[in-house]
Parts: sequence; C-alpha cells; structure tokens
Amino acid sequence: ALCTALDIGCSNVALKILTVSFGTILKGSAPVFVLIWGMALRVETFSWQLLSSVCLISSGVAIAAFGESNLHVSGFILQLISISFSGLRWA
Repeated sequence: ALCTALDIGCSNVALKILTVSFGTILKGSAPVFVLIWGMALRVETFSWQLLSSVCLISSGVAIAAFGESNLHVSGFILQLISISFSGLRWA
C-alpha cells in the first residue's frame, strides 16, 4: 500500500511539472524497474533473453523521449522515482 501511495503521489507531482504525454512515455519504462527490483529481491532469475527484451523496451522509450523540449529535471526525477516504486510494487 505504501508503494502504491508513493507511486501515485510522485507521479501526480511530476505530471504538474511535465507534460502528460512525456510522463506516459516515461511510464513505459516500468518493465525495467520491475526487472531490477525482481532481481534485487531474488524473485526473478537472470537470463540474456529477458535482459535483451527489457533493453529493447528501454531503447524504444529512450527514442520516444529523446525529442522532449520541455524537459524539467525535477519532474523527470520524480517520475523515475514514481516508476521505481511502481516496479517495487509489481516485483
């Protein structure tokens, strides 16, 4: 419950700073954080196939986010913190 509250709270504050479309693009990197937390908590086992899939997802998110002209670092960091809590919740 705490992770959900922190996820929603950080995301809402970030969306006041960032555009909704950019926040949504960043939320697409959630599988990366789920994998990181899953491995850290020893719920997920490492495989090259899984890593390559997550790298493909994150590269697509990076390409989509690359052209953002209204990037505010504080909103970006808050959104990443929100996604990290989301990944912990789902791991």
